[in-house]
Amino acid sequence: MKKIFFTVVIMMTALFVLSCDDDTSNKSDEDNGNTVVDEDAVDTADNPAVDEDAADTGDCRLDSTFLEPKYDQYMTLRQTGKIFDYDEVNAPGSTIDPSAVASESTIKLDAVTMEGTYGSYMNYQGSTLLAQVQAYDFVKTDESAGNTRIQLLSAMAQFNPQLIPAMIGDGIKEVDFGAFTFVQEVYIDAKFNSSGQITEQNVRRQCMIAVSKTEEVEQDGETYDVAIGGIYGCFDADQVGAVGETLKMMFNLELTDDETAVLEFQNTKSDGTIAKPGDDDYAEQCTCYALYEKNDKGDPAVIDCADFDPNEDLFPPDGGDTASDDDAVDTGDDTTVDEDSADTTVDETVDETVDEDIVVPDGD
Repeated sequence: MKKIFFTVVIMMTALFVLSCDDDTSNKSDEDNGNTVVDEDAVDTADNPAVDEDAADTGDCRLDSTFLEPKYDQYMTLRQTGKIFDYDEVNAPGSTIDPSAVASESTIKLDAVTMEGTYGSYMNYQGSTLLAQVQAYDFVKTDESAGNTRIQLLSAMAQFNPQLIPAMIGDGIKEVDFGAFTFVQEVYIDAKFNSSGQITEQNVRRQCMIAVSKTEEVEQDGETYDVAIGGIYGCFDADQVGAVGETLKMMFNLELTDDETAVLEFQNTKSDGTIAKPGDDDYAEQCTCYALYEKNDKGDPAVIDCADFDPNEDLFPPDGGDTASDDDAVDTGDDTTVDEDSADTTVDETVDETVDEDIVVPDGD
């Protein structure tokens, strides 16, 4: 049976915390990552795996032994790519593709494990470097009906660009602490036609599912929470982490899916206080959306997440949120969200645009 190819443009809005920005770093029910599927279908190969040669900087090599698992739950990343400007990438109408030249990632949690070959580096206003990765699986696909459900994981690691000249100055390639990271999971229901063109997509559920595991470190009489893990870099002598430079780095980072830790991250404000359940600015771990119902703004209506089951049937014909899908088959891949599904009111957001070539599995 034929395979259907289509291009997915993922515009993932991901929360990250900056210590010197707005009043709050928490994420409300209306804050969402968004994935928009390109309606122009193309037949093409999957993204390439990491090119070992692209990972060389002089006598420095991004040796995969650094990525050997050290933790029960973790993210590993080996990535070579140009640093793009966050504001330029996410400006209205921007067509900039920030894809790294080579990216190889694994996200392993107790509930899910995925590998990805898309990533990017971005510099946020000179204050923060961002390394983002994405991976997806199809939960189920009904090829005859042209329906599919995609599960997307998007992880963002963030670190101070001053780390790069500091490592260069000390003559080291590796540090024994990590970059603070968080992982979002998004389910998207999409329809495609016989040519593989996406004709409809609907974000169904978005959750913050993991954050960095941290440890307290004391320095100069001050105590800091530091991400557990390691960072490795092959840098040129004059690199400072500026836009336009090429980064060749690896990350081996411990994660936790502990609900208390995730909710604390989501609800910690820039002044150090934490929003509590019942507060106007309290953020739930997950936000779910109706398939057909819209709110007053015309966006998908927020529903109780108890009413969404990732294994439920796809696209009921009666306009309800559940219906028959006898031909659907469980597969191993997913995708995600619509750019216009919700507003964002967090400290800052990172909008990533990614071209992914996704193969919809056969329905048999």
